[in-house]
Amino acid sequence: MLQKLKAHAGLVFGLALSIYSLIRVTLETPISSHYHLFVAAGKFLWQGLDPYEHDFQAVGYWFYSQAMGMFFYTPFGLLPDRLGLFLHMGIGIALFWKSLAVFLSHFFPGRDHRLIHAAISIPVFQAVINSKPELYLFAALLFIFTEWALGRFLISSVLAGIIVATKFQPLPFLGLALIPIILRSRRILPPVLALFSGLGFHFLPALFLGLDMFSEFNRHQGSSLAAFMEKAYLDFDNFFHSLASVGWELSFLSATFLSLGFALLFGIITLIHTLRGTESSKVIALAGALASVYAFCFSPLGQNNASILAGFWVCFSCVLIQDAPSLIKKTLFSCMLFLFLFAYSSILPQFASVWLRTHSIKAWILLLSLGWILHAQWKSLPRQRQT
Repeated sequence: MLQKLKAHAGLVFGLALSIYSLIRVTLETPISSHYHLFVAAGKFLWQGLDPYEHDFQAVGYWFYSQAMGMFFYTPFGLLPDRLGLFLHMGIGIALFWKSLAVFLSHFFPGRDHRLIHAAISIPVFQAVINSKPELYLFAALLFIFTEWALGRFLISSVLAGIIVATKFQPLPFLGLALIPIILRSRRILPPVLALFSGLGFHFLPALFLGLDMFSEFNRHQGSSLAAFMEKAYLDFDNFFHSLASVGWELSFLSATFLSLGFALLFGIITLIHTLRGTESSKVIALAGALASVYAFCFSPLGQNNASILAGFWVCFSCVLIQDAPSLIKKTLFSCMLFLFLFAYSSILPQFASVWLRTHSIKAWILLLSLGWILHAQWKSLPRQRQT
């Protein structure tokens, strides 16, 4: 029994922390402001009211899609607040850990998962106590990446379109992953299914609100999101904030062009590995790692204060580093990984968290780790071509 517990120590720790966070967020007073915002926005929409021009006080404004508010949060909003919150996050926790198990069984077979389980439990804890919907997005992306790597495209591609229609955050993950899918399998089914399912889910509220009201709300969403991006792109611990911390503050326009440049660069890197013969699962994992860095450091929509996003980096970087020959390299990478994760949590003392945030250490750690991984992957290309 003790040996089994030791072998699964990371998973036990992660599940225990998830259960603790679920109980904590359910019993907190007042109830989670994020959950209140999501449920209230859904009720606004069903009443024909515009949630995009309403200040919800504690959290601010609603930026998500109309479909997400009307069809995802409404069932939870029909329940008593604490029961709805408990089920909302409890289902999210269950889906996440199940998706992670499926992901690891394919991308990390027969390996020790304790490091991944322990590391990923930290951003999951943060997501639950802040009632972040990104926990569902994370579970969905792990499922989609696994299904695509296994060559199963129907359900996963439909789901891909739906999650992009709820929030644009998953777009770089899916976009980069589609490069090897399309070129290797010669299939256009995944992007076509994703496009039509996303459009269908996006326009679904028009059946209930009417096309005129739907279009008006859609315009308000776009304008409010654009205004938020221009005002807040330096508020998160991204690359632009890192530059500003050393006295080089970019304008929003310059930051946007830089963001597009890195999107192109990461697409080219994924394309090179696809064409040069890197193993399919490794290319998909590399696409996920690059998308994680893009979402954190360069995306105007990054909102990387949603610390569950650190979980993407944990999964994909650990897949890519698992065959590293040097124990020292693995150990040092693990230290960098945990420093990055703890910097995104409330576990550190306040003075340390403030110092890390002020100096934007997290973006530099992530970029250094990515450079390390890209170097190792590039060195492996000739060996893979010869085999």
